[in-house]
Amino acid sequence: MSMEAAKVAGRTLVAAALVTLSLTGARARAGVPTRPASTPDPLRVALDHFYNLQYDSADKEFSERLKEHPGDLRALNYLAATVLQRELLRRELLEAQVYGKGGEAYKGDRQMLPPELRQELFSILDKAERLADERLTRNPGDAEALYWSGVSHVTRALIDLTLLKARMDALSEAKKARKLHAQVLNIDPSFTDAYLVLGMYDYIVGSLPWYMKVVASLI
Repeated sequence: MSMEAAKVAGRTLVAAALVTLSLTGARARAGVPTRPASTPDPLRVALDHFYNLQYDSADKEFSERLKEHPGDLRALNYLAATVLQRELLRRELLEAQVYGKGGEAYKGDRQMLPPELRQELFSILDKAERLADERLTRNPGDAEALYWSGVSHVTRALIDLTLLKARMDALSEAKKARKLHAQVLNIDPSFTDAYLVLGMYDYIVGSLPWYMKVVASLI
């Protein structure tokens, strides 16, 4: 991948990942559609801390929720996002200019994660994907499980891009997320959150040079 192509892919992938997480949060704060309007969101306090960058508090509250409800795909995905964004904040990688022209996000070669951080992040994501797969084995039409599995791949894409600087891996994860969310919409066209990843992935690929579009079609 040329440096310019990497930058284009990087900027758009970051936008896709961050916007996806934000809109997922908007859905969560408003309440999942299947929950009656009068029922309080059990993750409301944790999400308030998450969006106010109070990641230690959010981590604690999502973890407490998972002790009581270990199969909560929503809480698992937000816990992974909390761990990731806390690390991005620590590295000063949550600022928009980091992903602009000449930004720090595009400097340096492929990186390795510290073992403890790698274990923490990927154990959460692996569990979320395993539980989603188990639900899909029982019910292939489980749109919620497909949706959260896609969000897990979005988070992996952001890890690849921002922390590992593995840009092609990030594009591959984004493609997996797109495929899963396309399945969601085939099952339930009213599941509007799923449209975001489709639109952003298509925008990413449309922004790449022609030779990168060929590569993107093959991965």
